Amino acid sequence: MSYQRVLEKCISVVFPTSTPGDEYYIANGRGMPICDADCIRMDNEKGIEEKVPWTLETYIKLSHIRYASKARFYCVKRSTGTLVIIYNLYM
Repeated sequence: MSYQRVLEKCISVVFPTSTPGDEYYIANGRGMPICDADCIRMDNEKGIEEKVPWTLETYIKLSHIRYASKARFYCVKRSTGTLVIIYNLYM
């Protein structure tokens, strides 16, 4: 599953109505976005930053999540202004 597909599914379930100007992203438990332009940035063994295409499987593997059912995502809606709404999603 691509990041965009996960985001679309989460938005349709958590935020069925939206207003123009709303921004959405999927975050980890700390509220940080888990994806940057459909890729995961990581350091390789040599300390050089690499970009790896984001897929649900890759994210789970790189996050050292042993069982996919234990993965926790947070759907964040940033409305115009500073309001941030976070909902916990269990995949």
